Amino acid sequence: MQYRGITFDIKVSIERGEWVWVVHTPKPRGGKCSGSREHALLIAKRAIDAWCLSNPQDCDKEISVG
Repeated sequence: MQYRGITFDIKVSIERGEWVWVVHTPKPRGGKCSGSREHALLIAKRAIDAWCLSNPQDCDKEISVG
């Protein structure tokens, strides 16, 4: 998937009710969260938004999810 031109993944964890997310920035960032897939999606988007604050030249201004 992509958000603001940055690729990211959301995968099911081996733990019940947990999700793993990875944002593919030059220094990848990721983590695990419990709850819904939508919650993991929100966390990944927040990580991308935070990264884009420091690196606006590498991010799209328009928001796209695919």
